[in-house]
Amino acid sequence: MTETIPTGLLEHAKQRSQVVIKKLRDAQKVIEAEIDVNEGIYPYNGGKLS
Repeated sequence: MTETIPTGLLEHAKQRSQVVIKKLRDAQKVIEAEIDVNEGIYPYNGGKLS
């Protein structure tokens, strides 16, 4: 038995994934900028990224 995902649901999932990817990339840019202005050290969490 093969189930087909409804088109609307599939499109919604793709859009949601794109939103999450954008948020992650934006957060990475902020982190990279914080590291740049702090002489290569992340200023939070004892300098550790996890």
